[in-house]
Amino acid sequence: MDFRQLSNFVVLAEELHFRRAAERLLLTQPALSRQIAALEHELDAVLFNRGGREVRLTAQGHLFLIEARRMLQQFERAKRIVKQEASQPRGTIRVGFIESFGSRGLSLLLKTSRRRFPGLAHDLLDANSQTQMDALRRGALDVAFLRGPVVIPGVECRTLWEEDFLLACPGDSPLPPGTNGQPPSPAALAPLLEAHPFVQFSPKIEPVLYTQTSARALEANLPLDPATLVNKTSALISLVSSGFAVSLVPAALTAGEHDGVRFLAAPGATRSAVCVAWRADEADDGVASFVATILEERNELAPEYAFGEVQPVEPD
Repeated sequence: MDFRQLSNFVVLAEELHFRRAAERLLLTQPALSRQIAALEHELDAVLFNRGGREVRLTAQGHLFLIEARRMLQQFERAKRIVKQEASQPRGTIRVGFIESFGSRGLSLLLKTSRRRFPGLAHDLLDANSQTQMDALRRGALDVAFLRGPVVIPGVECRTLWEEDFLLACPGDSPLPPGTNGQPPSPAALAPLLEAHPFVQFSPKIEPVLYTQTSARALEANLPLDPATLVNKTSALISLVSSGFAVSLVPAALTAGEHDGVRFLAAPGATRSAVCVAWRADEADDGVASFVATILEERNELAPEYAFGEVQPVEPD
């Protein structure tokens, strides 16, 4: 017995007419008759009563029809499962991410990717935005989570969300008057800024963030010159918590415990964007599926302080 015989039996049981069933199956009537006879012989059962032009299912035929349909459905389901498994993307995706992307977002993304694409592995790189941009240019990274937007030939970029800037100042510094969650005026910030120099990320490691921070500092009337430049978040927070400096930081950097640091609303409107970038010109099925998952799950990945919608940035 094979599935072709089962299928032929079901069609004859539906038509109850050898000629019509044969036409539907693209068989000759004698060929269909031989197949049904062979099936009855194998089952040692009479499935049809044949009387002249009339064909009727026997009691055994009715019972076998139920099971035959069930077996055919299971066979089709098995074929779909095998086909889906064969079409699953496989391989290793090299994923870079900035520290402030956060363990929550990264964990959610990897769990979703693993559930949808069990054949995909992830090679993770914790690196600043400039390192990731250089890796994208060289083809050493498939997907990057960085501060953007960035414009690199052959690389596609999407803004996942935007974050506001907050003023990070020493915890023991006097609170500027009239804050109460609202940005203090430049005049109210003057004593704080006179007592503490401004520190920000170096443009060598976070070029887009440096530009955005500088723009927000100008909007807030913060003195940028001379500024102290740092390469790591830990160094920036340490300089602020020690009472040496003040800084403008994206909202992501306020997550967690930062002893000795107070975060205040800052004047201005410029925000910092967290983006996903990937080599669109070299993306295989795995990378394309992974990126599609990121964009679909953006609202789940975004932190509660996020702003904005997904927007494309086209390369030159």
